Amino acid sequence: MEHYIFILFGSFIFSLILTYTVKKFCMRHNLLDYPNERKIHKNPTPRLGGVAIFLAFNLSLGMVLIHEGAILYSDFNYLLGFSLGGSVIFCLGVYDDLKSLKAIWKIIYQSLAILILILFGFRINILYIPFYKAISLGLVSFPITFLWCLVIINAFNLIDGLDGLAAGLSVIAAITLLGVGVFHNIKLVSLISLGMVGTCLGFLKYNYPPAKIFMGDSGSLYLGYVFAVEGVICPVKSYTTMAIFVPLLALGIPIFETFLSFFRRILNNKRFYHADKRHLFHFMLEKGFSQKLTIWIFYIISIILSITTWTVLARRHKLIFSYLLLGLGILILMLAYYLFTKGLNSKLNKK
Repeated sequence: MEHYIFILFGSFIFSLILTYTVKKFCMRHNLLDYPNERKIHKNPTPRLGGVAIFLAFNLSLGMVLIHEGAILYSDFNYLLGFSLGGSVIFCLGVYDDLKSLKAIWKIIYQSLAILILILFGFRINILYIPFYKAISLGLVSFPITFLWCLVIINAFNLIDGLDGLAAGLSVIAAITLLGVGVFHNIKLVSLISLGMVGTCLGFLKYNYPPAKIFMGDSGSLYLGYVFAVEGVICPVKSYTTMAIFVPLLALGIPIFETFLSFFRRILNNKRFYHADKRHLFHFMLEKGFSQKLTIWIFYIISIILSITTWTVLARRHKLIFSYLLLGLGILILMLAYYLFTKGLNSKLNKK
């Protein structure tokens, strides 16, 4: 139990200290993200927050694994692949933050990281089809795993366009996947999730609007990578069908935004990796929503998906199931109230 407490609070403290340090370093060396027509922020802002995220998470996880040797030895192969692939993703993100890399090279290096994962045994071997059954994938597991990781890695990169959005959604997704680790006794998932919660909460202190530092590609790509890996570990470590379906709910918003962006760009005869200003949060800002209200609407939707996930996991525990359903109903009503009052105020202002 103590290692769970340590990784949560340790990653939080590391993140606070390292984010502050990186922010000062970026300001001193002019490593800033300057406003342009595609960006929302108005002032130059430090952009290497991903360095703090990477270091805080890996320092706390590494210290716990060294102390808790049983997990280190039992999952050594997974941890080695996870670390090597993560290092590739992190270095890719840092280079892109500093020099800017063409989309094709990003895909190539992301593919390299994913191939490392597959080489070290990360594969989605079974696929759960809702209301049907779980099916064995066989050789198809390789492309399915590859596509899953590629989508999730880039999903968090796509939603990192608003102060506090990617970091906040990461906290909620990590808490959701923590539920998977607890319900199915997957210690590695529990540790990674708690490390992500602490790290992103510490970073959020400086990234909540108005942001004092951005995570950059080094942060968003690495967060996506970690959640992609967790989504693969869940069905690998658990033989229940729900363990395969749950990560889809937990990462619902980033996945939805990724597919929406992909089809929007294709239908507009643009390359799927062509950056634009037509994401859901851009649309909400154009309709008069403030940045804080926009991210909180996304937070609430993500929490609804999170509670839905936990409800699925706790369906055999009637009391917990009832409380989760009640919480889900309350959050849906809260979201409806926010949207209704915002729309009403907008109409009154026009009149």
